[in-house]
Amino acid sequence: VTSGRERFFIPSNFVNEIVLISKSDIIDLLNRKAFKLREHIIPVYWLSDVFPEVEEKKSFRFSVIITESLGETIGVIVNSIDEFASLIYKPLPVNINALKSIQGIVFDENNNLVNALYLP
Repeated sequence: VTSGRERFFIPSNFVNEIVLISKSDIIDLLNRKAFKLREHIIPVYWLSDVFPEVEEKKSFRFSVIITESLGETIGVIVNSIDEFASLIYKPLPVNINALKSIQGIVFDENNNLVNALYLP
């Protein structure tokens, strides 16, 4: 996926569904943002909020990755889904595995490093 100018790999076991929403679908719900998916209200979070150095691309349509976190269904907003691929990821080295949101790394088609996210 892409968020801002950065690419990330999300293992498919964290992805329940992918939906496309428009900016107008996002509603304010108490102290967070959400959107309606079928008969459910799903809280959403921008991937760029998890990584402050990732600049959010301003857009009117977003891809939302539906996942489960701590028993709650949530949506993670990304700017785009670049591709679906079968990749083998490498775990992080012991000296930097304290980063709980990064589970490992993969190499893309150009042998660039891409962070593998741990969504929950």
